[in-house]
Amino acid sequence: MQEAQQTQHALYEKGFLFIKIATSYEDGFEHLQSDRIDLFIIDWNTGEYGGLRLIQALRSSKTYSQTPMLVSTERQEVEDMLEAMKAGANDLIHKPFTRDLLGRKVSFHVQRNRPN
Repeated sequence: MQEAQQTQHALYEKGFLFIKIATSYEDGFEHLQSDRIDLFIIDWNTGEYGGLRLIQALRSSKTYSQTPMLVSTERQEVEDMLEAMKAGANDLIHKPFTRDLLGRKVSFHVQRNRPN
């Protein structure tokens, strides 16, 4: 949870004010039912099924098929990056990441996904 709170704080500092943290699938699905999600940051090791499976499930839904998804990971191998992209991730952010990098990646993907 500490890592999620640090990420949330870093995004607040960059001007992103509406950030939800889910520490379990149950929390996450509750947010999906009640909130509009503009971008997901999903830890590779999320829950018992893993972050990549979560991305695949979200991608298969009509609501989130086009929503930007970043994978937070310590993995550095090219094969890992390709596996994340194959699952449906738009980008990876490697741990430990700086607040500046996090803000830039989130801004880029949110702006890119907004309708013109």
